[in-house]
Amino acid sequence: MGAIRLGADPSVAPNEEQSAAFRPAAWRLRDGKWQEIPAKPVSFYGERAILRQVACRGNEFAALGGASGGAHGNLRITTWLAQGGDELVQNPLEDFEMFGGGSAIGVEQMVASDSGYVMVGNWLHASGRAGPAVWVSPEGKTWKRLPEDPALASTATLKRQGNGAVSFGDRVLLLGEERSGGKDAPFLAASADGQTWRPQPIAGEGSLQAGSTTWLAGWRGNRIVTWEFLDGEWRVNGEIDYGQGPQPPRVTGITDTQIGVCGGVKCGLWRRSEHEWTAAELPAALAATPTSLVLLAADPDGNTLLVLTDGNNLRIFREDRAA
Repeated sequence: MGAIRLGADPSVAPNEEQSAAFRPAAWRLRDGKWQEIPAKPVSFYGERAILRQVACRGNEFAALGGASGGAHGNLRITTWLAQGGDELVQNPLEDFEMFGGGSAIGVEQMVASDSGYVMVGNWLHASGRAGPAVWVSPEGKTWKRLPEDPALASTATLKRQGNGAVSFGDRVLLLGEERSGGKDAPFLAASADGQTWRPQPIAGEGSLQAGSTTWLAGWRGNRIVTWEFLDGEWRVNGEIDYGQGPQPPRVTGITDTQIGVCGGVKCGLWRRSEHEWTAAELPAALAATPTSLVLLAADPDGNTLLVLTDGNNLRIFREDRAA
């Protein structure tokens, strides 16, 4: 174990602070110590937001927060930006129906790209069909939801869902699934700017859930499946048999060398060795529940940050590759 630097400066660990009242909080790892970054909310729901997503771009980062509210307790989305990394400021309130309202289904993930920031989720579109939705921002302050894109949309015979996104080279990949004739298949689309999307061929069955700069990962039944981009196409390159249990397997964290999974009765960590995935022992046991997560992040040198959480408490571990 040793010090780790995550990507650009700052490195950010978003989480919720467990106290009498929730408040937004973020921490940066610098010189081996966690330092809290002051959060500046500007609204009622901003003051109560839990930060759930973060994306770094150069010396700044954007964050996505949410707090339950209203008569039905639906999530009230807030967006945030830290320029220079010294202070995390809530953006001016967006139109409520930018992220919420009767057509909202959910925002799944935020990523940074060369052209700005991209969010992927799902929406009940004007066509009357639910399917993947995309939000874009050039600078992390002002956001817009794009109109339903035929390249991503569900049809009368095909239902699509967006599960996440990842920056892959000079592109952003939208990860999801599509169902037709009672069968689930991975769905993948790529965009250079977050606004124009093109579906990408990908073999296999199941659902895409997460990705890194090397792999894509998802589930098929009780198995975790990984794909690798080789010779211009995505190919299945490994499977992890996670066994039976009350919780279906979920890919909750991924780097270029490791995958965090929660499913069955416990959560686990898997490392890529030669041409296969091998189980690695977690530093602390973590039961599989709907809110359990094994989160992973790595810097370009392969140093890794591992976070274990059951949804209420968390433990943070650092692994220095040179140690």
